[in-house]
This record gives sequence, structure tokens and C-alpha cells, in this order.
Amino acid sequence: MKIGMFTSVNLFIMVVWSVIDPSRPKAILMHSRVNITVMNDSKPIALCIYIVILLSIVGLPVSLIQNDNNPNVSFSVISILIITGTTSTQCNIFFPKVDALLKFLRGEKTESKSSQQATSIPRVGTTMDSIHN
Repeated sequence: MKIGMFTSVNLFIMVVWSVIDPSRPKAILMHSRVNITVMNDSKPIALCIYIVILLSIVGLPVSLIQNDNNPNVSFSVISILIITGTTSTQCNIFFPKVDALLKFLRGEKTESKSSQQATSIPRVGTTMDSIHN
């Protein structure tokens, strides 16, 4: 009952949001020419997904086996796995950003690979020709 209520409220919010502010495919920004290492989160996110899947594979059998025998052990194991997964996710995503910020504040150069021209994010409706001129 509660799940259905939350789902219907979520669906209502999404429909109202879509009507008020429809997505605009022309507003997609072209940023393929700039590669900032700190802002590229694909590898840390993949590592986080791997860790969460691994912890789930370990936690599910343990929780199913220990549930009948001793619920305290099952609760403890699940809690430790959840805390480990969330802590590793936070560390993998945010520690490189904090490190880059500290290096920036100290005046050290950060690792960033960009094109030879300085590029900025274009405004909506701006063509790529007008950006490079």
C-alpha cells in the first residue's frame, strides 16, 4: 500500500515536471574536446559499482543463512557491508576532488588534458562554428 502511494506521488511529480519543463534535446552541451581528469568520474563510478555488487554477492548468502539462526549476527553483517559500501563509494568519488582542490589552493598544477584552445561551455542555441571563431 505504501509503495503504491509513493510510486504514484513520484509519478505525479515527474509528469508535472515534464509538462512544466520539458527536456530539450538541443540543450545538450558539446564537451568532447575537454578532458579534465578530476571531473571524469567514469572509472571511480565503475569501481564503486563493482564494490557494491561484490558486497551484495557476499552479503546476500550470509544474511539468508544467518537469518534463522541468529538475527543479531545477520543484522551486524548486513550493517557492516552497507557501511563498507557507502564509505568506499564516498571515498572513491570525493577524495580525488578534495585532493585536486587542495593542490589548486596550494598552487600546484593538476592533471588535466585539454585541447590546445581554451574552450568554454557554449550557451544554448550556440553553434560550434561561432565558438571556435
